Amino acid sequence: MGCGEDSTGVHLVMIGMALAVLASVGSTFGLILQKLAQVQNDALPPDKQYTKTGAIICSPTWMLGFVLLIAVPFPLDLVAFSLAPQSLVVPLTGVTLILNQVIAPFMLKEKVSMLDWIATGVIAVGIIFTTAFGSHCSYEYTVDHMLGFFEQLAFQVAEVLFVISMVFCWWWVTWGVPRWYADEKADQMRAVAYGYMAGAVGGQQQIFLKATGELLETSINGAGEWDRWESWMLAVACFGFAVAQIQLLNKGLALWTAVKYLPIYNVCLILCSTTYGSIFYQEYKGLETIGYVMFPIGVTVVVAGSMVLTLKNEQRTEQDPTVLPEKMQALPEETVVKMESRRASSQGEKNLDNESEESDDGIEILHLDSTTINKEDIICDKEDFIGTTSAAAMVMTGNPVLLTPQ
Repeated sequence: MGCGEDSTGVHLVMIGMALAVLASVGSTFGLILQKLAQVQNDALPPDKQYTKTGAIICSPTWMLGFVLLIAVPFPLDLVAFSLAPQSLVVPLTGVTLILNQVIAPFMLKEKVSMLDWIATGVIAVGIIFTTAFGSHCSYEYTVDHMLGFFEQLAFQVAEVLFVISMVFCWWWVTWGVPRWYADEKADQMRAVAYGYMAGAVGGQQQIFLKATGELLETSINGAGEWDRWESWMLAVACFGFAVAQIQLLNKGLALWTAVKYLPIYNVCLILCSTTYGSIFYQEYKGLETIGYVMFPIGVTVVVAGSMVLTLKNEQRTEQDPTVLPEKMQALPEETVVKMESRRASSQGEKNLDNESEESDDGIEILHLDSTTINKEDIICDKEDFIGTTSAAAMVMTGNPVLLTPQ
């Protein structure tokens, strides 16, 4: 259909897209630092852990991540959404996934396989498609325009579905997962739910983020409408959804690795925000004929690449039980760990809270309280390196374990 006469111009749309990419850089570092803070905090003894309030960790690393997640992306996204269509800007969040695959292995020590890189390339192709064939029309909206958008039947139906999905996810996390899953699988199922909720809430937030950006744009042009209470309600809704999004995002990050969890979140954010933006701001009207075909294909490609990152099987390597894990193999040759065991005080009770001490001759001793030791038990030193069946046998005999590179 093309852009109308009152469109602000393609050059401004391009600037908005560039700002969105810069915002993704800040978001990537912010999310990874918050994940790093969670990993570091969990590794500390209980009495030395930082205070946690919900999903917030009061540590310097987490706070720095929070600043990068909010202080950098928020103003950039605010301007980007006011200059470019929401449905065009949102797929660019796939840049976050690409950067995550590059940075996470170095900062979080998470493994990235060849399949991960292929999926990342697929995401990049999808972003190119959405950028090339998406709507490049941008308009200035007044408060009355935006209030009128809320009256659309299509948007009202979408909002009802949003509420229903959020209620279901809340039920799933609270009652469904504990009933059907346990241990690590339960954490993953909760993470999936939190990823969807964070993405869906993010889609809502970006509607109001664009609305707030439009209000600021009109203010710069000398036609501000901040004397109306509706303008302030739009800004408050933007802030409220942003806080909820961060809370949900961090709850999921605490349950799964970043390279697994963030693709889920980004898939949901892209789908929800693109859909809500297209419906609320009627951005689909700015698509060319070929855009009606190619833009959805581009979004689908981004989603497909993101899902590959999430759904691929965890890499599990079968190894001889006499070979110690990689991290333990990397210890200096002189490292000697003497592992001792003693029975728990009550029959049948298992306590894997390990105590570590150092003897006079420099040998590190790990005391393990347990009634039984088998393949499923975790044997570790003070650095939380995972032991093996052969190490467990040495624990039972009380013999020192000499760790040498293989």
